[in-house]
Amino acid sequence: MASLIHSLVARKTKDQFAACTLATCPISSSYYFYRVSLAANATFLALFAISFLGFLITFALTRRALAFTVAMLIGVILEVIGYVGRIESHKNQWQENGFLMQIVCLTIAPAFLAGGIYLCLRRIVYAFGPENSRISPEAYTRIFIPCDLVSLLLQAAGGGLASAESHSNESPDTGDNIMVAGLAFQVLTLLIFMMLCLDFAIRTRRRYK
Repeated sequence: MASLIHSLVARKTKDQFAACTLATCPISSSYYFYRVSLAANATFLALFAISFLGFLITFALTRRALAFTVAMLIGVILEVIGYVGRIESHKNQWQENGFLMQIVCLTIAPAFLAGGIYLCLRRIVYAFGPENSRISPEAYTRIFIPCDLVSLLLQAAGGGLASAESHSNESPDTGDNIMVAGLAFQVLTLLIFMMLCLDFAIRTRRRYK
């Protein structure tokens, strides 16, 4: 990731390859180092666009779960913007705008989607029995949503610091490490959450078996 950030903000690199095309420069000199797939990214864009409409229509019909819907809509919108950026990059992989759109949006979006999932499980626990959960329904949001915010702040701070370091002709490793720490913390939080979900599902199944 450090190499991606450094290639994004290093002035000399941008000047040298600013006018590049697939016909004039090797793909290894682009932001991605490989050819971005139009079909794959268009597919993901379509899926997230459909998801956006699905969440919007569901809320319009039910008028329930506002916080969950808002979190999921923000996450899905960011995913859509991110994949639009990747499709733009397919046209020109040396273009900075498309790369910025996808790296920022696709990095941040999962935090909002995870927040929606945390809110959803609280309702599921209430529906199937709080006694089957090792923690209270409210604890899922009180514990995991702050963890989600911490990971989001770490990623944002790391990205900003890495950019500032590179613009100052310094190594972006410190900012990059902070960003990776934020991503790692997010993954760890999700793993713990998944373990609690699985435990709740097993205990609930045994109770109703």
